[in-house]
Amino acid sequence: LIVIFVVTLILALVLTHLSGTVGSAGFYNGQMRQAHVYDWVYDNLTPAALDEAGVEMPTDFPVDTPELKRDIVAVAKQAFPPKWLQGTFENATRQIFPYVMGDKDSLAITIDVKSRIGPMADGINGVVDNHTQEIYDYVTDELIVPAMTEQLGLGAALPYGITLTDEEISGFVAQAMPQDWAIAQFKSMVNSLAGYLKGDVNNLSLNIDLAAVKTNAFSTLTTLADQKLETAFNGLPTCTPLQFSQALATLQPNTLPSCRPVGYTYDQFKQALETKLGMTIAEAVDQNVIDLIPNSFQFNDAQLRESMGADMAETLDSAREFIVDDQGRVTEQNIGKASDRAEF
Repeated sequence: LIVIFVVTLILALVLTHLSGTVGSAGFYNGQMRQAHVYDWVYDNLTPAALDEAGVEMPTDFPVDTPELKRDIVAVAKQAFPPKWLQGTFENATRQIFPYVMGDKDSLAITIDVKSRIGPMADGINGVVDNHTQEIYDYVTDELIVPAMTEQLGLGAALPYGITLTDEEISGFVAQAMPQDWAIAQFKSMVNSLAGYLKGDVNNLSLNIDLAAVKTNAFSTLTTLADQKLETAFNGLPTCTPLQFSQALATLQPNTLPSCRPVGYTYDQFKQALETKLGMTIAEAVDQNVIDLIPNSFQFNDAQLRESMGADMAETLDSAREFIVDDQGRVTEQNIGKASDRAEF
């Protein structure tokens, strides 16, 4: 959207200058090339425009604001390179002159932004590749893990008196997400935003398949539950086999026997518990944790907007309105508004 404003601003300055002078489109186009204006746009004007805009990112966004601004300029230059700016401006001046000379009663210039959304998405995904660790932490900690574990409440109570805390579950679920998988989910979100900008879809959405992550998490959480049970076993006082059998016979749900038989290994103790309760540790983890995590999660429009922050969501909608609703048309009214703001 800043690039669109910059183009409109330059046109406004030219139009204002033309109102009191005589010239030609070729003259002004040549002057712009000689002054290297199209490089200056990215070297000086766009960074200044970003500072002026003062767009705030969510506080938990992984990339620091100064570095983010540099990335925005780089993406803008890739999506709207100086050659594109030059072609767009020179096409516009050829339409401005007939309007200024009175040969046309109105002015409408079309800026082909829609075709540049794909390169813009590619540029953003390139930035993502330069910040893989920060993006990975953001995707896992702020987006996907909360979505996966929200059904679990405050952890999970397993048989045998074993409890997995919310922090433990969240941590192991995060570990179950390979970095390349998490980065691919973020890029899918970028591509979803690009589709919305182009008008291919009317709402933001992102569907994430969690089946593979659940499988990985199942293995690690089962190991953790097994370790907790073994720790509890080692802390029990010893007793005779008869006393253990009596304790097992009267065992209450979600509790451990009050003792462990002399000479029993942990595996023998665990097998006795599993036989009594008719459920293995792995089955308990699957039933009480894994089954409660959805196989896929759909991030809806409101959730994705919240993850972007209010400023970025508003900017996205403004850009889409220009690209889709206005079809990239700039009128004399738009140029007049840009001229009023030229002092920025």
